This record gives sequence, structure tokens and C-alpha cells, in this order.
Amino acid sequence: MCIAVVAPSGDLIYFEKMDNCQYASIKVAQHKARASAIYRRPTLAFEKGLAAGNTYLMTLDDMIGSRGGN
Repeated sequence: MCIAVVAPSGDLIYFEKMDNCQYASIKVAQHKARASAIYRRPTLAFEKGLAAGNTYLMTLDDMIGSRGGN
């Protein structure tokens, strides 16, 4: 598990990870936090939008369609 805390601008403020976490999880946690902050919505909204067929969402900078960013 990795936890990233960002400012409203998306800049990283704090990061913590458990021992033996996947290396990819470090970047994913930061990406989810940044996307949630700059778009002012949980990343679950992007996941649901993509599932509904709104593929234009994939063109947005820093968008990630995976729940967990709040």
C-alpha cells in the first residue's frame, strides 16, 4: 500500500509506503492523488465515465481511470 498526499495544485506534500510494495504502486498512488486534486473529483468518477463509454476522458492530461484517488 502506498499513500500520497498532494496540494490542490497536485504537488506532492507527503508520501508513505509499506515495505515490499510494488514499485509501480509508488507512481500510481502519486498519479491518482494528483489527478483527484487537479480535477477536484475522485478518480472513481473517471473510472465510471470510461465504463460508460466516454473515451474522450483518455485525452485529458494526467487523467487516470482507476478508483482510489480522493
